[in-house]
Amino acid sequence: MTIFIIEAGFLYIKQSQLQDAADAIAFSGIENKAEAMELVEKNRTVDPARVEIDLDSNSIKLTEPVKPVFNKIFGESEITTIIVYGR
Repeated sequence: MTIFIIEAGFLYIKQSQLQDAADAIAFSGIENKAEAMELVEKNRTVDPARVEIDLDSNSIKLTEPVKPVFNKIFGESEITTIIVYGR
């Protein structure tokens, strides 16, 4: 049960960080992927080397692969990807 609570908290924090980055991009009105990546680097809440950004006219999509704590403990290599939409 403890591992599940830690896992859920970890994923919640990661999702929140990605949402903050997506909100920052949306509120600044950035339409260029390079400018969006620069803003993510300045934001420092997510690792720009691991985040992928897709911009289109209606949405911002940020994805980041996350290796859950549970998998680290038991040695599994499966990676969960968190996707956040904004705008």
